[in-house]
Amino acid sequence: MLYLVAAGTAVGQVSDLHSDLTPAERAWLTDHPAIRFTGDPSWLPIEAFDKDGRHTGIVADSLRLVEGKIGLSFTILPTANWSESLQLAKDRRVDVISAMENTNRRTYLRFTRPVMELPVVVTVRRDSTDLRTVDDLIGRRIVTPKDHAYVGQLKRKHRGIAFTYLSTGRDCVLAVSSGEADAMMATLAITNHEIGELGLSGLRVMSPTGVSMQLGLGVRSDWPELVSILNKALGSITVAEKAAIRQRWIPNLETNVLGVAAPQSTAPDRAAQREAEYESWGAGGVGEEGNGVAGMLVLTCGLLAVLVGGICGLAKVTGRQLPSWLHRPGSRTALPTAMAGFLTIVVGGSMVGLRKLKRHTRLSTGESLQVVVRTTEATLEVWADAEKELVQSLAGST
Repeated sequence: MLYLVAAGTAVGQVSDLHSDLTPAERAWLTDHPAIRFTGDPSWLPIEAFDKDGRHTGIVADSLRLVEGKIGLSFTILPTANWSESLQLAKDRRVDVISAMENTNRRTYLRFTRPVMELPVVVTVRRDSTDLRTVDDLIGRRIVTPKDHAYVGQLKRKHRGIAFTYLSTGRDCVLAVSSGEADAMMATLAITNHEIGELGLSGLRVMSPTGVSMQLGLGVRSDWPELVSILNKALGSITVAEKAAIRQRWIPNLETNVLGVAAPQSTAPDRAAQREAEYESWGAGGVGEEGNGVAGMLVLTCGLLAVLVGGICGLAKVTGRQLPSWLHRPGSRTALPTAMAGFLTIVVGGSMVGLRKLKRHTRLSTGESLQVVVRTTEATLEVWADAEKELVQSLAGST
């Protein structure tokens, strides 16, 4: 569900972006050939600094496209953590930073159009079957990465939830996986990346949060010319170029997560209904399976009665003596009763085992199908939103 915001034009229309710049903007670029940049040092696949200080990730690839389109050069300043990156921007020791716009940052930065949109989701353990909606998280320990701008949105939207802040998305994933936390809220792309890097299989995305992170470029507030220049460069990135970047960094976004629940989904209710049906069957309730068990027991008792009756009838016809124990009072009813009881235990135990196996198989199959449906739905939503943005952009450029 992560996608670069579609705002492209045809390749032939952007082959010479300098022609779209004003004389003042071209003069400004001549006077400022190198722009100092920093970002989040540990936020793959969005961005990071490798051990050699090189900038990598989706933002890095986008900046390289911008460099090629307008002829400027970004000088990368690596940092140790996100707080240090923000401080460099505040002190104007860097000129541009990749960040989400908020009230505090607007005091020292001007923001470009969004480079990408990152939906924020809830991730829980697979065995947390009691957690189905965001309301179920009230009173639980919920973790989220600190210092990200969407945290304020989460707090305003979900006032009943008390958040615990950890240093990174990886810390949050590990906390949920180990049971230290009940759930985490973070961007889907980051969550998916960390789950894949750690090789975890016991986590699932429970639901969206209703919050998304629009990541843009924050430019020092005394350089409005650069904001205009960068907006033109970002707007010239084509849909094909955006798709190539996505394919490189997040080719299978939903591969490692185990489902993306749609808002207001009725799937949990259907699962609960199936659960109740299976439980009623196991309790000997009505239904096709329950009638089958009862019918099997009746048939068993009937066959035993016929068998004993046949033995007695055969003895009478042939004139042979029945065994002495069959002449004892009540013996002719005790035998079928005992055999019926024994077979009832055997058949009943077998049916209970089969019932549990059937229940497990049905629920597992249903869960797998729900994951497929939800993943497909999420992918279609991303495609539809991207196409909508593209149409709006093309309409605005005419």
